[in-house]
Amino acid sequence: MQANRILRQYAEESAVLWGLRSRVARKPDASFKRLVDFDWRLEAHLDGLRTAGKAGCEIALEVLGEGGRGALFAAAATALALSGEKGLIELLPQCKGEKAFVEMASALAWVSPAWFIENAAKWVMAEDTGGIALIACSLMRHDPGESLDFAANSGDPFRSARAFRTAGELGRRDMIGSIESALRSENSDVRGWAAWSGARFRSPAAQAALLELVFDMPFGEIAAPMAGRACDAPAIRESIARPGLSPDALRRAIMLAGHLGDPVTVPLLLDQMQDDIQARQAAEAFSNITGVDLVREHLVRPPPETPDDADLTADDPDTDLAWPDHWKASVWWENHTSSYESGVRYVAGVPARSNAVGGLLNNRRQGFRAIAAVELSVQRPGQPILNVRAPAFRQQASQLV
Repeated sequence: MQANRILRQYAEESAVLWGLRSRVARKPDASFKRLVDFDWRLEAHLDGLRTAGKAGCEIALEVLGEGGRGALFAAAATALALSGEKGLIELLPQCKGEKAFVEMASALAWVSPAWFIENAAKWVMAEDTGGIALIACSLMRHDPGESLDFAANSGDPFRSARAFRTAGELGRRDMIGSIESALRSENSDVRGWAAWSGARFRSPAAQAALLELVFDMPFGEIAAPMAGRACDAPAIRESIARPGLSPDALRRAIMLAGHLGDPVTVPLLLDQMQDDIQARQAAEAFSNITGVDLVREHLVRPPPETPDDADLTADDPDTDLAWPDHWKASVWWENHTSSYESGVRYVAGVPARSNAVGGLLNNRRQGFRAIAAVELSVQRPGQPILNVRAPAFRQQASQLV
């Protein structure tokens, strides 16, 4: 039937669009407007499935059975809107592993049903839905109350780590005792997220632990933004200046410099732009401090030629970042250096203690919005951190953007 073909197209394209919007939300140079456009396209496809009722659900489940990233999100977003709790329970057998948890939780955050929000504690406490519910509360910045303490001290490393992360995202300073105790956990994820949240809450022990974690391979890229904003500037500068850093550790030091926001590190970043291994991350850190758009200001160069024996299947962590032209960037800095004061921390060209930081959340590139959200969270440790990757229409409804 023609109707079924259209519904299948809605389901398949919803899955694809969810994957694309997830990547756009994480791209440093993607604009908030671009995220808005993707999210309205995705919502239009989901609305087509919901409007079809039972037939829409059945087609979405059929596509889910064929596998593929985003298919669980599409099926869940449809089922949750039409069937409520029943839709969640019926799809639980499909939720195996963290990636599936994230898709289901993303659907909950997209639909944001009242029955979940009003009884979040029940879902967090339940054995079969606890992990999904914690991720959903994290994405929605919804506080499930005392059940978050229960999850943090559950003894389950996955739930504990998620609970400590959510505590930091929500501004749950009342959990600082559990957070500091978790710094001694044998599980690296539990330690990492406890340090991340504790650093936001200005715990000296957590700040010291997080600064060390910047140079830890599994957690370093997560740690750097909060460490750069929450930890003491002298300790950060000392970490950046460590001698004999490996290429991976140097990359994290460069990230840390960008999140510190002090123009005193710009000469280091300009120097690293000459190294193809570090050039793009150094350019991103330079932009995070100065607010300059390298592409718009024509401060970029073509990528270097790929050697014939290069491994083209290897992951490139900087694939979304621009290749800087060292000479042009140096000239730009020479012409603008008087606009910046060494020792002052900047967020995309705005002094961190300026009221203008909040303005960065409105229709700027995602990378700047993310560091502005972290900076504001450090200044206001008892308030939730704006989730700059949340559905765009929910961010707009929050009146913060």
